[in-house]
Amino acid sequence: MKMTSRTKFIKWYVRPFNRLKRVKNGDGAFIILSMGIALCERYFRIKSNCIKSDYIPPVFYVTAAKSFGCTADDFEIFWNVYRHGLQHRAQPQIWIKWWNKGRTKKVKTRFKWSISANNGLCPKIVDTPKGKVVCVFPNDFTYFILKKFLSDDKTLQRSVRHQFGDIYP
Repeated sequence: MKMTSRTKFIKWYVRPFNRLKRVKNGDGAFIILSMGIALCERYFRIKSNCIKSDYIPPVFYVTAAKSFGCTADDFEIFWNVYRHGLQHRAQPQIWIKWWNKGRTKKVKTRFKWSISANNGLCPKIVDTPKGKVVCVFPNDFTYFILKKFLSDDKTLQRSVRHQFGDIYP
């Protein structure tokens, strides 16, 4: 029997998310966030119409930020710290090249990160006496993205190179 993309999405993402949420002490948070970030990239590449692009254009950050209710700059910092860190090194990165205030050149900037239920779903940058902290709550962030896909079946179908395939036992 051939599964629909929605069924695959529920089996491969929603069910594991629900299981990982129940892991004690929030120990499933890194995997939840990693899944959320991968799905976030897929979703907002579709929504910003940059699914054919190998790099992430500014419209991606603007579209995602608008949906999350934060600034495009804050979302881009979040993306550099968490997406590039988790997907390439399995930990958020603390040094990123970021635009200076005049956006004339990129400067190496240090950020701290915070994963906590106190942070909420919207990525935010908090100034502290010890530096800038990039905050997010993985469960809320990922749940937000899961709901985006499940409320718009067209996003489950739309991709150029990365269709939902079939897995056989």
